Amino acid sequence: SNPISIKICTLWHGVTGLDLEKCGSERHQRQFKMHEWPKSNASNGRRQALIPHPRRVNSVERLARLIGDMRRLPDQVFVVALDGRSGAGKSTLASELAALLGAGVIEGDDFYAGGTSLRSDSPDARAAACIDWRHLSLILKMLRAGHDVEWRAFDWDAFDGRLCGSPASMTPRPYLILEGVYAARPEFSDLIDVRVMIDVQPDIRTARLLAREGTIGDWERQWHDAEDTYFRDVMPAERFDLIYSDDL
Repeated sequence: SNPISIKICTLWHGVTGLDLEKCGSERHQRQFKMHEWPKSNASNGRRQALIPHPRRVNSVERLARLIGDMRRLPDQVFVVALDGRSGAGKSTLASELAALLGAGVIEGDDFYAGGTSLRSDSPDARAAACIDWRHLSLILKMLRAGHDVEWRAFDWDAFDGRLCGSPASMTPRPYLILEGVYAARPEFSDLIDVRVMIDVQPDIRTARLLAREGTIGDWERQWHDAEDTYFRDVMPAERFDLIYSDDL
């Protein structure tokens, strides 16, 4: 297979939003599907051997040390999933953690795919449709393979379904933080090395959301319901490796 050709195809998809299956020749597509991407530094079994599940942490410095201790393959990108409900403080913690680890940060909101209107489907269907998992998985795979990546983020300012005109970009670093609701979904299990959940009291989260958004309407509530389903049925607290809370 030709990794450079694969890289070009993947980045083309990331920048333009084109269907990967239509990218390149049939032979090219077969090469992409046959390519062996690096798997995570630590399998689920090794993660359980490294730390008791889940360990609670109340210090960013302590969290950074634990993550550093878990990294076993120095030549491979170590991916941290930073998950939590809306208003939990994921972006703030990701920024602080990135400064301590020298990590790159990808915001899951860049890959939002849930639409701009009220939806009539079930909360679990909304949770499954919220993020473009396939696109985000490709970006993670490329970084883990040591390649530079580009992607066009959802344009939250326009909020009409468009992507931003200018692509975001990233080069591989020793650590990568994927922050956002659903960052620890099982679909990413082979690409994530450690899963961190932020645990914050509901009243604190609500106050933060009101300060940030001004109001919490039906559109926001439909996604809060989806988050409740996700954290109850898909990724309850016991399925995370670490739980961060600054009020312990």
